[in-house]
Amino acid sequence: MTTTATRDDQQTDHAGDLHTDEPGDHAAGHDRGGDAREPYEIPPRGWKDVALRIKDRFAEDHVSLAASGIAFHGFLALIPLLAAAVSIYGLVADPADVANLIGRMRSALPSDAANLIQSQLDTIVAGSAGALGVGAAIGLASGLWSASSGMSHLVEGINIAYDEDADDRPFWKKRLIAVGLTVLFLALLGAAAAIFAVISGVGGFAGIAVQIAGWLVVATLFGAVLAVFYRFSADRDEPEWSWVSPGAIFTVVAWTVSSFAFGVYVSNFGKYNETYGSLGAVIIVLLWLFVSALVVLLGAELNAELERQTGEDSTEGPDEPMGQRGATVADTEAAR
Repeated sequence: MTTTATRDDQQTDHAGDLHTDEPGDHAAGHDRGGDAREPYEIPPRGWKDVALRIKDRFAEDHVSLAASGIAFHGFLALIPLLAAAVSIYGLVADPADVANLIGRMRSALPSDAANLIQSQLDTIVAGSAGALGVGAAIGLASGLWSASSGMSHLVEGINIAYDEDADDRPFWKKRLIAVGLTVLFLALLGAAAAIFAVISGVGGFAGIAVQIAGWLVVATLFGAVLAVFYRFSADRDEPEWSWVSPGAIFTVVAWTVSSFAFGVYVSNFGKYNETYGSLGAVIIVLLWLFVSALVVLLGAELNAELERQTGEDSTEGPDEPMGQRGATVADTEAAR
């Protein structure tokens, strides 16, 4: 496991440079959050430093390139993920009902992306036996394995954001983490589908309040899943929950806004169907996955730079001196 950053011997006055401190020596200073034990204790000047470093890290970590790769592999994993969802929930419900539940989440996606996903769901349901058996078990295992391959690339992107590029965990452990995160995402998908099914059946003034409450619950669940992603994906000692919360909150808000904006753009200005013909919907899904991956990686970059802003130990467990925390961003502090 990497315990020190490759740039931790640099110390200048630039906002993006790093500094390895002796215990009690906080390069950022109190007015910038050098002694912050929680993210909310970082003052505005410290948040400005964090924002400037994220801008630099966006280029240094090739975030857009990483997001492109995640989007591609995510697209390849999309159909196995849907198949796994139908297989799991089809064990206790009619597969067609499962597809209808998932289809109720169309409002959260760009229309063309939702149409493509819905058509694939219908195809999967049409070929689903919806019963227990060796074939169903093999299909479920295959779907989870293929979907977790896409999740593995997201884990790699989060590793890069946390400066843990040399992930030396054994293959089985990395794959187990990816499968676990995939199952967690499927659980989120199922919970969201059930919530949307409930709120869509309530009308009138009460319906508005119920829908708002439902969306808030889904957003909270989404944020909780993201926090788990950020905490357990990288090859490092786990950060405390409070140090992954800012990135999770940012990602929920940014993903919601960007998905809505992308949907408006595609509906009113995008001419992908005219340009790409039958491939238009595929291009739209790929672009939407790219935007989604981008905001998830930016959330990880935010968490990483917040940890780097303080000289206090941000990892779980007893406080350790800098250089012995088992996490690159916790073992280095941005110099001021």
